[in-house]
Amino acid sequence: MGAPQLAVIFDMDGVVVDSNPVHREAWRRFFRSRGKPLTDDEYDKRITGRRNDAIFGEYFPGLSPAQREGHAREKEALYRQLYGERGVEPLEGLVPLLGALKARGIPVALATSAPAENVTFVLAATRLLPSFPAIVHGEQVARAKPDPEIFLKAAALVGVPARRCVVIEDSLVGIEAARSAGMKVIALTTTHGPQALAHADLVASGFGDVSVATLEALFPREG
Repeated sequence: MGAPQLAVIFDMDGVVVDSNPVHREAWRRFFRSRGKPLTDDEYDKRITGRRNDAIFGEYFPGLSPAQREGHAREKEALYRQLYGERGVEPLEGLVPLLGALKARGIPVALATSAPAENVTFVLAATRLLPSFPAIVHGEQVARAKPDPEIFLKAAALVGVPARRCVVIEDSLVGIEAARSAGMKVIALTTTHGPQALAHADLVASGFGDVSVATLEALFPREG
């Protein structure tokens, strides 16, 4: 009997690209323009991995939905400007892994809290759009991570049961969402140290530690 069917769902920021340093700087500049300091610790605990509407609702509770959307557009435009100036590259080892998955016929999806414009920007800059035929972004779900909705939608798109999906994440809320969805999860240490990620099924320093065999080993054989 062959290996059980599986699918791999990738987060984007901190997984497809090491973009969190740019997001951190964009958030810092945005908050500074509003007279609000933002420490690294606060960013790690209250910003990273969360959707913009939740962040602005918490930090600017008096804003109308239209005002929150305007703030989000301003911050994300700043992020794209900064990242474009620095150059956008896929995380080392990602492209070979995607090639190996394609060769084995293992479906992949992208599931990110990022807005559609950021997804288009990153995938165009890295030329990875053809590698992700199934994409769910933050504007397509009602509930943000740590709710599992985004991963369950991605699994439905590729037609693989949640219990046969592996999520590759870097954020704490993303790991929680994947586990709530009943999926396996590999955590990359691009944003947090290994100790903070210990509740993942596997912690990896990068894609050099992840192979098709690594992914398949997360599932017991059936039958």
